[in-house]
Amino acid sequence: MRFDAMSPEIAAAVTNDHLHLIVNPTERCNLRCVYCYESFALGKMPSAVVSGIFNLAKRRAEKGLKTFRLEFFGGEPLVAWDVVETLARGLSEICGDHGVQMLGGMTTNGVLLTRARLDRLAACQTRSFQVTLDGPQAVHDRRRVTRRDQGSFAAVWKALQTLKTAPHAVEVLIRMHFDPTTLGNLLGEAGFVRAVAAAFAKDDPRFRLHFHALGRWGGARDGETPVFASAADERTAIDALIDEALAAGCSPAQFDRRHGDAALGESGLAICYAARANAFVIRSDGRVAKCTVAFEDDRNTVGRLAENGDLVIDQARHLPWLEGLISGDPNALSCPARAYLWRKSDPSIKGA
Repeated sequence: MRFDAMSPEIAAAVTNDHLHLIVNPTERCNLRCVYCYESFALGKMPSAVVSGIFNLAKRRAEKGLKTFRLEFFGGEPLVAWDVVETLARGLSEICGDHGVQMLGGMTTNGVLLTRARLDRLAACQTRSFQVTLDGPQAVHDRRRVTRRDQGSFAAVWKALQTLKTAPHAVEVLIRMHFDPTTLGNLLGEAGFVRAVAAAFAKDDPRFRLHFHALGRWGGARDGETPVFASAADERTAIDALIDEALAAGCSPAQFDRRHGDAALGESGLAICYAARANAFVIRSDGRVAKCTVAFEDDRNTVGRLAENGDLVIDQARHLPWLEGLISGDPNALSCPARAYLWRKSDPSIKGA
């Protein structure tokens, strides 16, 4: 299947009117999830990299940037709250001064999210949050553990309650992990999907649900992660989970139907942020990457951000990530890491 190179989704992926930065304020984390693929080798972002982000944003804003999407990632971004607050405030001011629409968000485990921090982020145009649950407390607390091997369910649930009771126009994506051994805990009248729907999503359109099957993403305990035998089996399970949430009173609009981390456009074309020419990951040491799931692969590094705001990109490294924009291959568009990194290393890996 091929798509028209002039489609709205393709045009949005290459326009200079839009800039999407995924920023790692730190690559350290307060949790040690059993399936995590990160090494936690890099600490807090230094001031020189913070200055580089400000200078890049200001330069682009002065040249007519229309929308700026900022997403905090990590590690756990709230471990470096001072960096998060500085960036959110400064970038919001730059965008406000130049008439640029800022869309701010954060992927967080939620443990360190307080109402005071949420209020501050909302005031700085950072109102989109992705928080993960791994199932009911007994399941979650075996997998999403602290550095002292303690469960995190109670803290994550409290963070979701904080988001629920806040008056802000937030958007909250509850990412629910599952695998063949835990699927049964989520289904049924007494299942976890209905509990989450009742507590957060039902009658509150600010909340959406995203069901994501666990994969072997490269962590030290990768071989211990139970996975589905095929993508078709995953899809069947996701359909069952969506049906469960619908039965619990959620609306069809509350389901995030992204293809992994790819946004599904109106034409049905899914384009991952990593496949976009105007999207970059700024790592905490100033390296520029494309994918948040391949930090340990050297091919993921495509350049460096200078303190003066220069985004120094090695196009020979960058172009393979953009292959889908050139070829129209939907697999390369929806997951360039699979198409470029993993499939080339292991030919048995099929398209997404």
